[in-house]
Amino acid sequence: MKLQSLALFASTALAGPILSARQAYPDIDVDILQFALTLEHLENVFYKNALSTWPEKTFTDAGFSKDFYNQLKYIAHDEEGHVVYLEAALKAAG
Repeated sequence: MKLQSLALFASTALAGPILSARQAYPDIDVDILQFALTLEHLENVFYKNALSTWPEKTFTDAGFSKDFYNQLKYIAHDEEGHVVYLEAALKAAG
C-alpha cells in the first residue's frame, strides 16, 4: 500500500510541471517528434552510408561475422521504419 501511495505521489508531483509546460508550449509534442525525427534521419543516413560504403567482405576481413553485418542491415532497415513512423505521426499532428 505504501508503494502505491508513493507511486501516486510521484506521478502527481511530476504531472504538474509537464502540464504547465504543455500549457506554455502547446506545440511541445510536435517539437519532440520533430527532434526525434531529426535524430532518426541521422541514424538512418549513418547506417545506409556505412553499408553502401563498405561491403560485407570489408566487415568480415576486419574480424566481424557475417551475422554482424546482417544485423547492421536489419538496424538500417529498422531506422528507416522509425523515420516513416515519425513522419506519419507529425503529419497526423498537423
